[in-house]
Amino acid sequence: MDQCVNEPLSTTAQVMVFADYAWGTLGLVLVLILIRFGKLEKWVLWAYGLGWLLGVTFELPQQLLNFTYAANCEIDTLEPKYIMWIFHAAGDSVLLLMILGLTYLIWRRRMLEKFLWPAAIFMGILGMIQELIIETTQQIWIYESDNPWNPVWANWNDRDMTVQQWHWLILPIIYYAIIRFWLYPRFGPKDAEVSDTPEQPVS
Repeated sequence: MDQCVNEPLSTTAQVMVFADYAWGTLGLVLVLILIRFGKLEKWVLWAYGLGWLLGVTFELPQQLLNFTYAANCEIDTLEPKYIMWIFHAAGDSVLLLMILGLTYLIWRRRMLEKFLWPAAIFMGILGMIQELIIETTQQIWIYESDNPWNPVWANWNDRDMTVQQWHWLILPIIYYAIIRFWLYPRFGPKDAEVSDTPEQPVS
């Protein structure tokens, strides 16, 4: 099993530790403020909660199965695994909201009124891109290279990329589908026009 390095944290790593706690928390605060001032619809708060729950389904098993270890031993103290799944899931929720928001800029409300496969695929691609960017640049967690439950599929920027990271290709699609077929019809605007039939990809 890989072991952490016992040396002082770099400034970059300290910032990343702060971001691990602040990212999801401040994202929730921002959502609440924007809803309060009418810049976001109230259903977006439910979308934040949905994103957190979906994040938990991946973040908690990662902790229980020891998919990661701290790059620096001090991180084990600053970010104890028994609570970090909560904050990481909150961060996942903010990322999912950002992916949804970027996709909305292209397809607008039509993607909420009808399930659009191009929008779903676009969200999956964005999810995978952000995952690879984060995991090849962050300096605080390292994926266990000899874990049989999470094999390595590539090594980029001297970082092992493991199979579990591919969940970011499908997680945004699941998120969008739940929003479209359950959350938005129930918590979106009462006058919203929705269709239960997904739009078929153009052949």
